[in-house]
Order: sequence, then structure tokens, then C-alpha cells
Amino acid sequence: MHKRTLIGIIITCLAVNVALAIQPQRWEHTTEADFEPGVSENVLITNLGDIKLAADTQLMDSIPELGSVIFDMHEATDGSIYIASGPQSAIIRKSADDVNVIAELPTEQVFALDQLPQGNLLLGISGTPSRLAYLDHEDKIQTLIELPDVRYIWDMIVRKDSVILATGTEGKLLKVTLNASKTDDKQVPQDASNMESEEKSGESIFEEKEAQATPAMQHDVHDENESVDGEPKDTTTISPIEVTFKEKSDTDSDDAKETNDASKPDAMETKEDQQPVEMVEPKTDEPLAVEPIVVTYAPTMTELYDASQTNLLCIGQDKKNRIYVGTDTDGLIYRITEEDNGKITAFVLYDAAEPEIGALLVLPNGTTYAGTADANQARPGRLAKAANKEVGRPKVSQPSTPKQPVKPPHNPPTPAPAKDQENKAQDDATDHESKPASQETATPAKQTSADAGDQVQSMPVVIKVTPAQRDELREVVKEQLLSAREDGQVAQLQSGEPVGLNRPAPRRANAGSGRRTPVRRSKTAGKGNAVYRISPHGFVSEVFRESVMILKLIAHDGKLIVATGNEGQLFQVDPSAQETTIVAQLEPEQIPAMLHAKDGKLILGTANPAQIISMSAGFAKEGQFTSDVLDANQISRWGNIQFVSNIPSETSVEIQTRSGNMQDPDKAPWSEWSEPVVFESDSKHNSLVPRDCEISSPAARYLQYRILLNGNGKSTPVLDRIAANYAMPNLRPQVESLTATYPDEKKTAGKSASPASPAAFSNAPNKEPEHESKLKVEWKAADPNGDALQYRIEYQIGGSGRWILLRHRLRTNRFEWNTIRAPDGHYLIRVVATDDLDNPSNTALSDSRTSDPVLIDNTPPSFAKLKGDIKKNQLILVGEVSDALSNIAAVHYSVDAYNNWKPVLPKDQIFDSTKEDLAFMISGLSKGRHVITLRVLDDRNNAAYQAVKIDMK
Repeated sequence: MHKRTLIGIIITCLAVNVALAIQPQRWEHTTEADFEPGVSENVLITNLGDIKLAADTQLMDSIPELGSVIFDMHEATDGSIYIASGPQSAIIRKSADDVNVIAELPTEQVFALDQLPQGNLLLGISGTPSRLAYLDHEDKIQTLIELPDVRYIWDMIVRKDSVILATGTEGKLLKVTLNASKTDDKQVPQDASNMESEEKSGESIFEEKEAQATPAMQHDVHDENESVDGEPKDTTTISPIEVTFKEKSDTDSDDAKETNDASKPDAMETKEDQQPVEMVEPKTDEPLAVEPIVVTYAPTMTELYDASQTNLLCIGQDKKNRIYVGTDTDGLIYRITEEDNGKITAFVLYDAAEPEIGALLVLPNGTTYAGTADANQARPGRLAKAANKEVGRPKVSQPSTPKQPVKPPHNPPTPAPAKDQENKAQDDATDHESKPASQETATPAKQTSADAGDQVQSMPVVIKVTPAQRDELREVVKEQLLSAREDGQVAQLQSGEPVGLNRPAPRRANAGSGRRTPVRRSKTAGKGNAVYRISPHGFVSEVFRESVMILKLIAHDGKLIVATGNEGQLFQVDPSAQETTIVAQLEPEQIPAMLHAKDGKLILGTANPAQIISMSAGFAKEGQFTSDVLDANQISRWGNIQFVSNIPSETSVEIQTRSGNMQDPDKAPWSEWSEPVVFESDSKHNSLVPRDCEISSPAARYLQYRILLNGNGKSTPVLDRIAANYAMPNLRPQVESLTATYPDEKKTAGKSASPASPAAFSNAPNKEPEHESKLKVEWKAADPNGDALQYRIEYQIGGSGRWILLRHRLRTNRFEWNTIRAPDGHYLIRVVATDDLDNPSNTALSDSRTSDPVLIDNTPPSFAKLKGDIKKNQLILVGEVSDALSNIAAVHYSVDAYNNWKPVLPKDQIFDSTKEDLAFMISGLSKGRHVITLRVLDDRNNAAYQAVKIDMK
């Protein structure tokens, strides 16, 4: 009895096993699109389909209510961070414990912060007039120099004894020479140690990777078209200013003399200009005595370059002290060189398709990364769908240079004008109208060439404006400003506003002698905004493009960090590996400021709301990725999970799964997450060989997997692909449809197929009918398991009840049957689909479908009782036509075998049966013998002919 029960259990188990499909199914995730529907926590999914730990980001502080935008940040020698916020302009200091507002500027704005060589915080204050100022030891703002013709200071670079300013709305590059002197013999502390320690940080590390990725050039490319503006001009001097500050203790000396924000691309280059000062080591642990030092400034201002664009928005410099400038209006990138003899040379490196250069990163060797900020292209969502196929990986040691240099497009679309400046705009128009034409000469302008790209020309261009054009412009400006009062928006006009992040809307001031309005040619920009890489030799490639505004670029941990708006996305770009990753998706909408902190972290300054967020130089210590719900369509048995990964030392990967029969695990209970299976670093394991583990979750229809990545803060495991295997029960294939038609049959929606009527010969009766005997059999079938199917076709003569094999082992879903060898009659056709190719014979399943009745008729109709009678010189023909299976479709006659067939109707005037009576009259026959030929057609285009001889008397 027990033996019989045991045998029964074994048979049942075997039956369950063989009932499962022999071919396993699998979900394989390997691209960014595959992973995108899942949920990520502290992990990144790259465009190459890799999952890795993200950088550790933490909210440090929020800015007081008066500020919603952080325009710039600078880290002081004591580790505190100074912040320029707006739109209610304030200077804020973030220390280790708190955030304090130390200065408010109700009628001004600060877009740029830096540090003087003497250690004071430097402020570029925009206003009417703008001014360059510093923060003294009592946290009071002291003016260094006023800039009466400058409305905005957008960016600045601090050198050893000067400051370079990018300004608007006159588009001038200015140099303020500090002329600093001390009243005693004490040396201002210089940070010599930082010069060496910073050599391998940020941009320098990035430059090393760039140098490895750039092939040696066989020749130098010279800037033959550079325009020389001559000697510096417009030198302004103000009275000397005395500054009192205190010496730093030796414990602070390492940080005391950073001449620029580490986030600025010129930070290390400015240090190269400084001579390290010998520092005296203290003999005890006691702090050095603090003694006041008085520094006197006698600043002078020099105009280095006067661009034709409205605003110079961002600047950088290389180790040769060449200055790189990004503009609005035309989206140009200038390179400005100050020669030893004082001459200034300007050269356009690139004319971007977008109208505004929002960020620059200049490496010491001159490699330049330029990010564009066209507000019209910053739209919600990604510019392109996530990559859905594998395209391989580039060789990282090789450069990511384009196949050919990017040819600069034409000028950009015109940016929007300033808001709430109706009176100023009208004043500008009036001033412009009152100026003589001779004053409207321009600085070197760009000219269009049919064969070559845009080049900087040295010939001036005179712009002549007619009074009618001035009146028209004045009316357009007035209408747009009135409209802006109503809806709060200004339509696009020919103005020079840098569009974007809560910046005040600058206007073009009075052009003055020698200035001109830029000639705007149409540009066709690509979708979104881009980061362009310009090599030291001038070759341009695009390394990034997204539907965002690019607000800041920085080199961090050997990668390019791209801060954007208006969805708070921080991107990491590795140009050599062609890898792009969303590092962080922040709650704030924009990230206009970034800086390198001395502890190695990256500090982010955000907008809407204004927050300070830190991002570690390494990786988060743990993170996880949870897949989307995977649907097997039927309750299935789970197999193994296989994945390809690289697991460094002191890191690990954990795999968990859960299953259920409700699609949404939050609406009904699923199984618990399985115990994690841990994979650690193994020096003997080849990272290209998949690892695997068994899925222990119970059989169900739905499955989820969860990957936990554990790191050590310095390195991260990287998972490249993952596959989950499962087996469904063997399900029956389905034959979904079956048709059997002749080529000349027409299908009408909702109706059975019917033959094409031979009445068509009425329109072309002289064309002889062609009988079609080839029957086309087509069907659709599918297998839920994805098993391969093969087919068998059978037919049955109506009423016989017996199926006869026509063809078997077919792998296609169509068959052509020549019925000429089959007896006439009504048939049924059956298609049988089976999955026995992928399943054992005892578990293989099949399905069949039978066609609608099909008529096979290859026999023509016949004539009967045909005779003719002549009455009153007219021939009267009568008779019968019939067919065994098909309806009579048409009857024609022709006289004397002439190829001119004429139709005949039956007595009842309609062809609707297999037998029809004929009675028709032929007139106009001449005397003598004639041959009358009759032709009858059935529905299958079978034709019969009968000739009758008639003697007309």
C-alpha cells in the first residue's frame, strides 16, 4: 500500500515537471532603457546601462527667506562659505554651525565672488554704477573702484595684482589693476603649500585625462584671422585705499592664500603667477601673534576688449594667462590675449548654434568646455529616450574626438528683451535716432562666406538705419512692453538680455562712438543645450546635449560635472568613456553655483529654493535598485538570476527577490523579500563571466528583484547586466485566423470573400478572361511560451467527414494550393499548429482552425437549346446556359469572330443562379452568311464558347 502511494507521488511529480515548457524564458536588463522603469536609491544608471553607487549628497543648510537664488559661492580660509544670494541681494556666511546674513544690498546684486591675493573676499557688485568691492575684517563692504559705464559684473578672475571682469550691458572685458602696497615690511601670508597640493585636484586631474585622450598633432594651428585691437584703453585711476587686515596663524596658512574659488577653471593658473613666500615655522604649539598689516590699494581700470555682444557672461583663463569669454546674443567664445607689449588680440574660438554661453571651464592647457543656456530649449523631460540598445564601449585611453571638426553654425535666434524698462528702451531709441550716422561704426564684425565658416573680420561695418525703421522699432518696443504689463511676459525682440536664472534683465546702453548693434544672422540650433569641447588646436566636438540650461561646469574627481536648470539635474560626463550619468535629481529647480571644498567635497548652490548641498568626492556607502514589476503572463517557476559585475575589494553586491499574483505589490500581499545572497570581491573571478544565484521566491505570475550595492566610500561595485530566468507551464498554441481565397477575390469588411465579377469585362469586353486555379491559404498563429510552431494543412470535401492531408511540417504561415488537380466541389480547409519542436511528444500541444467553405470550380459552364430565327432582317437567338457549381456571371456575343464582344442579359435581367435563359436580338446584319460566337462565364472565370452559323436573306 505504501509502495503504491509512493509510486503515485513520483508519477505526479514527473507529470508536473514535464508539464512545464522545456524552453525557459528570461528577462534581460542591460541598457539604460531597461533599468529606467525601476526605482533607484543612492545609485546611478549610466547611458551605457551600468548601475553603480552615486555620490553621497547631503543638505547642509537652507538660505534665509530673503534669498531664493544662490548666484555664487566662495570658501574662505577658515572653511566658512560666503554666498551671494538674490533676488533680495545679500552676502551670507555659512559656518560650521549656522548661517548668517552679514550684508544686504537693497539696490544692487552680486553675481560673482572671489578672493583677493591678500585674503579678503572680493565682490563684483552690479548696480548703477557697478563697483568692485571687498569685505574687510569687520565684515563691512569697502569699495575698491566704481565702474560708471558698467551695469552688470557677471564673472571675474583674480590674478596676482589684478582682477579681470566680464561685464554687461556694453559687452566689455575690463582689467582692474590693484596696485597694492603695504605700509610696513611684513609680507602678506601666501599659501605656498596649497600651490602644490592643488596641482592634482579638479581641473588638473581632468586635464591629465584630457592629455591622455588627445592625440599628438603633427602641426600647429595658428590664429591667422585674429583681430588686434591695439593698446589697452580707457584707463581709470582712483585715490589710494588703505586696507587693514591681520596675519593668519601658521595653522591657517595652508588655506590662507587661495587666489580664486577652486570651482573656477583658472584657480590653479593664478597660483602659478604667485611667488611662494618663505614661512617661518613656530617653535612652539602656541599660535602666532596677530599683528595688523595695512595694505593700500590704488586701483586702475583698463578696457581690454569691447565686444559687439551685449553681455560677457563667463570667463576663464589658461596657464598662458589667455582669457576665454562666453557671450550672449550670438553665443560666441572669444580668446583674448594680452601681449607683452600691451597689445590686445581677440579671436573667436567658436560660434555656437545656441544664443548664449552660460558656463565655461578652461583647463590649463587651453582645452575649453563651453555650456550653452538657451532658455527656450530648457523643457521638462529628457531630450531623447533612454538608450535601448547596446552600442559597445569606447577605448578610454583614446580621445573622444569627432570624425570631423564641428562646423560653426550661423548666428542664434534673438533673445528676449528686458522686462519693465519701457522708458529706458524709448530713451535708447531716442539717443540712437539723434546720433549721426558717422558715429555708428562698429568693432570688427563677423561676415558670412559661402565657402568658409564664420571668420572674425578686421574691417569695420557701418550700420545705417532709416527714420522709418526707427519709428517702426519704437512702435514694436512700445507694443511689447504694454503687452508685458498685462501678461507678465515679453515677446522676443532684438534686444540683448541673457535669458535665464532670475538674472535682472539687462538692456543695451547707448552704443557710444565706435559701437554697433550686432548683425544677427539666422541660426538653426539643435534641440536642447550642449556642452562643446574645444581642443587647444581649435577642433570642436559635442560631449553633452540635453533639454536643460547649462549653468555651471566644473572638473571634479576626473569627470566633468554639469549643473543645470530647470529640473535640478546634476550630470556627470566622462568624455573619454562617452558616459553620461544623472548624478543627482535635486528638489531645487536650478544649480547656478558650485565649488570645490577643501575637504574634497563638491558644494552646490541651488535656486528655487536656495539651498547648500554637499556632494562627497567618493561614493555613497550603500544604495539599492529595485526593478519594475516583471510579468510572466502565467504562474511560473523561477530559475536563476545571472548578472555581470565588477566588485572591487571591500565592496559587495546583494540580490533579493519577491513574487506575487497581483501586479501592484502595494495593493495585495506578495511574498516577503528573500534573504539576500551576498557576492563579494573575488580576485579569481573574471568580471566578464556572469555570477548567478537561485531565485527562492515562490512560483507566481509577477516577480521583482532588488540589488543592494555596498561600498567603502572610495570605490563602487558596477553591475552591467542582469537576467532572470523562469519557466511557464506549456500553454496551448493558438491559431488566431485562417483564410483561403483566390487572388482575384475581393474582401469586404464584415462580409465573406466573393469573386471578382466577370462583369468587369463589360468595361473591357475584348479582354479574354483568365481562370485562376491557385488558392492562397494564409493563417496567423502564436505560442504563449514562445515555442517554435510547425503546421499541418488538411482538406475535406463537403459532406465526406474525412480529412485528407495536403501538406505537413510547414514552418511558414502561408500555402498556395493549385486546385486544378482537385475535383470540383465545396471544401473545408483546416490548419493544425503544434509546439512539438520545443516540447516532448507526450507534452506537446496543438490547436487548429477550420476555414469557411471554399468552392473549387475548374469546369466552364455549357450552352443548351441554342437556336436562331430571322424576323424582319433581325436575328433572334434563344437558348440556355448553366454551370454545375458556380453562378453564371456574364454572357457576350461577337459577330463574324470579330474581337468586339457585346454583353447580353438573361430573360430575368439578372445573373443570379447556375442556370439562365437567354433571348436576345441582333440587328443590322448584312445579307449573307454570318458566324455568331457566344461566350459565357461563371463566377470562377471559367469560360465556354459556342458558334452559330446564320444566313441572312
